[in-house]
Formats: sequence, C-alpha cells, structure tokens
Amino acid sequence: MTAQKAPQVSGHSSSATCASNGTAVACKQRSENPPLWGRAMVTVLLVDDDINLLRALEVLICGEGYEVTTASNGHEALRAARRRRPDIVVSDFMMPVMDGPALISALAAEPDFATIPVLLNSAVAKPQPHLQVAAFLRKPVAASRLLELLELHSPQVTVGSSP
Repeated sequence: MTAQKAPQVSGHSSSATCASNGTAVACKQRSENPPLWGRAMVTVLLVDDDINLLRALEVLICGEGYEVTTASNGHEALRAARRRRPDIVVSDFMMPVMDGPALISALAAEPDFATIPVLLNSAVAKPQPHLQVAAFLRKPVAASRLLELLELHSPQVTVGSSP
C-alpha cells in the first residue's frame, strides 16, 4: 500500500491523502469542517474506462470525505459491489465489456443492489427513458454538481443512530 498526497483538482480547495490498494481507496479528510462530519462513511463506486477521469473523480470525491472504490467497466463494478455494497454508484455510459445501462440493469436485478442510486454520465449518449437513474450528468461533469448530487443521494444515517 502506498500513500500519496492527492493532486489539486481544479475548482476544489480541500486536500486529501489517499492510500490505494488496488480498487479500494481509503481517504483521510484534512479539513477543519468535513462535509460529512457526524455521518456514517458513505461508499461511492466510481466506474469509468477513462483512467485519468477516474483518478480525478476519485481525488475529488475522496477529498470530500467519501470512501471510494473504482472499476473500469460494468463487469468489474459488479464484482466490486459484491465485495462491498456501495451506497452510490457513479458510472460512465459507454464502456467496454459492460456499459453503464447494462450495469444499471444488472444492479436492478439483484435485490441487494436494486435501491442503490446511480448517477450516470456521458459526453454523447443519453439514457433511455426506462433506465432507472438517480441523475444524468453530461461530461465534462461540473465538480460542484457531482458533489451536490452525491450529498443529495447519500444515506441520511448519522454516526451512532440506527438506519
């Protein structure tokens, strides 16, 4: 496991130290007023085949106090979700092996995952009306909008309370 100082993401002022061990990233918030203070750690599964975008989103979301797991396609995302159930999924639309809509359908087919909110994003494609997504984001994704949607769709369980 290697620790590294996260690079500065444009438009984002807090910094985080992330320790990566493959697909899971443990994040340590270094802000005096963490946005999720008093709340249970929320796990976000990021899915994108663009490794540079995936890492940038990882740093951004990690820096806000979320726990982040990454995958480069829908098939890897399903495997990651089965290892550790995410609270929210942020997925690209077009990816090799299994695309975003196929991932959403696969998650919906499994009772343990059917209620997980999915934020779908794409530069060109639009989701079909029947596709169950919590939100659709057009790439390039505005960091402030993504963080707003993560906060909106995060479980509202506080530390020390029952779900």
